[in-house]
Parts: sequence; C-alpha cells; structure tokens
Amino acid sequence: MPEAKLAVIDSNVFISSYKGNEKSSDYCTALIEKIREGELILAEPAILLSEVIDAIGRYMGENSAKMVENVLRDMVTFWVDCNKNFCIKAGHTGHTYKIYGCDAIYVQVASDFEIPFVSLDEKDLVDKLKKENFQAFKVKEFLDKF
Repeated sequence: MPEAKLAVIDSNVFISSYKGNEKSSDYCTALIEKIREGELILAEPAILLSEVIDAIGRYMGENSAKMVENVLRDMVTFWVDCNKNFCIKAGHTGHTYKIYGCDAIYVQVASDFEIPFVSLDEKDLVDKLKKENFQAFKVKEFLDKF
C-alpha cells in the first residue's frame, strides 16, 4: 500500500458528506472513504468537533450528532488545541491571507504541519490561498491526486 497522505480537511467537507444531499456530497464522501481506508491521515483543529457536531445536530438530530462525534474522534490522528497562542497565530494568518477567522484556524494547522488544506469554499478560501502559493485544494481536485 502506498504511503498515506496527511492533510487538513475543512469542516464543510464533513458536513456535506454526512448531510448527503448537497451537490458536493459524493465527492466529500469519497474523500472521507480515503481516510477510512488509511490512504489519508488527518491533522485537524479541535474546533472541527464543534462545527460538525453542531451542524449535524441541527440538520439531522442529536443521535446523528453523537454518532458523528464518535466517528470524528476515531478518524482524526492529530488534534490541535485551539489555545490562546495558537489562536493569536491563526489571527495573523487570517489577516495575511485575508480569510475569515475560523478558516484561518484550519489554515494555521495546515501551515504548521506543512500539509495540504482541502475545502469546499472555493472563491473565498481555496482560490485566495492558491494565489499566495499555499497548498489549498478543492475536494475533487484533491481526490484526483490519489
């Protein structure tokens, strides 16, 4: 088996996959399958839990939220705590790339690990980062690299 890739996956990818009814859901599910198959290893900010559990709970109910919490806990290899110093650093990263605060947290993890960042947010995030030569990918684009 080839060596697994390491990446940061934006919360919107998980949410789209679990909701299953968005135009991007199939690509997102295919990417998550790469994680389950051991081809992709994740480094994620701890805020991922809050974002995904909340969205899935609101959309699909508490039982689904608890299920996704357990899945994420097992799926992510490297959790990064969003402590004060990390958030200060992420704030400067957000300013540098002209991206929103929570997006900057994910981008900071990717920057610290020197790994790709994958998101559904093309216009306001992936495209901006690419202009700055940051390793940022749209979901389908990242899948095509496998």
